[in-house]
Amino acid sequence: MELSYLNEEEQYELHAVMDMEQCTPSLSQANRLKRMSQLGKLDMDAIYLVLEEEKPNQREQIRIRSDRLNPYFPKDYTDRQKIELIESLVKEWHQEQMQSKGR
Repeated sequence: MELSYLNEEEQYELHAVMDMEQCTPSLSQANRLKRMSQLGKLDMDAIYLVLEEEKPNQREQIRIRSDRLNPYFPKDYTDRQKIELIESLVKEWHQEQMQSKGR
């Protein structure tokens, strides 16, 4: 819907970028494209910049069910505390790996 407000040339350029990059704009990106168009600042470069942004739903995630981890934590640990500890342990492990490769 938001993209229907772009003029014909802008829609053509957007379609070309979408085709080349094999992507589609999110609603947030479509709104920004519309605002840029209204301000007269939408061109091929701007379209590329907006569409190349990483979308939150495209970020890789690792999920571990809490029931697999809960036995290893005190009962009163919050999710935040668990995450911080896991991040700290992974960072420590990584540093050890880098040091052992340097030997």
